[in-house]
Amino acid sequence: MIRMPAVQQVLNYNRALQTNFFMDTNVPLPLEVSVLLLELGLYAPAETTYLEVLATVGWQAVLTVEDSTDLQFFLTQDGASAGSALQQAPFDTITGVSEMISTIQWTLTPPGEGHHVYQLFAYNLGTPATTVVGPVSLTVKAIGSP
Repeated sequence: MIRMPAVQQVLNYNRALQTNFFMDTNVPLPLEVSVLLLELGLYAPAETTYLEVLATVGWQAVLTVEDSTDLQFFLTQDGASAGSALQQAPFDTITGVSEMISTIQWTLTPPGEGHHVYQLFAYNLGTPATTVVGPVSLTVKAIGSP
């Protein structure tokens, strides 16, 4: 007898959006300070088997030497660390300004039935002149079998 896997589907979805446009916002990122970019809540039904999280952040760094800068993005779930990603902007030899769009995806284990809070932070590890410029978005999907 062949067993077919249960069909997985989106059980709940939410998003937080600061802007869809490049150069539409201006959030400075001081050195070694966590800056909250977005926050949202999501109800996870009991049938949730995993969560899919997607973040997009447009940012730029003004570099004065032939170097790169590091920016760490991290996600919290109900205040606890749930994921992180390190992004690096290379030096632009023509303008000295590196423009980046970082897209990060995390897959999380189900947090248990109930309402949960997700926060996206940025932490500047390198260049004082680093700014979030857009687009900036965060989506969370609860996936499972109803």
